[in-house]
Amino acid sequence: MKSLMYRSPLFYIFSLRMIHGRTFDRRYAEILKIVGKGHIFEVGRSPGILGRYAGKERYSGMDMNEKFVRYVGKRDITAFWPMS
Repeated sequence: MKSLMYRSPLFYIFSLRMIHGRTFDRRYAEILKIVGKGHIFEVGRSPGILGRYAGKERYSGMDMNEKFVRYVGKRDITAFWPMS
C-alpha cells in the first residue's frame, strides 16, 4: 500500500508546502541556480514541481507513479512512465 502522500499529486504538493513552509519556493530557486541553464531531466520527479520553476521548454522527467506522470502531462510538460 502506498503512503498517503503518493496517492494524489495535489496532496503531495500540499504536504511538501506544509513541511518546507516559507522555504518551499526558495528551495527550487536554489536548485535551478545549481543546475544552470541547460535542459533538466529529473528521475523520480514526483508531480514535476521543479518543472514549474524551470519551465516546460527545459524540463522533462520520469517517475514510477503513473498518477504523477498523468498530472504532469496535463500541464504540457514532458513526462515518462517507465512501465508503459
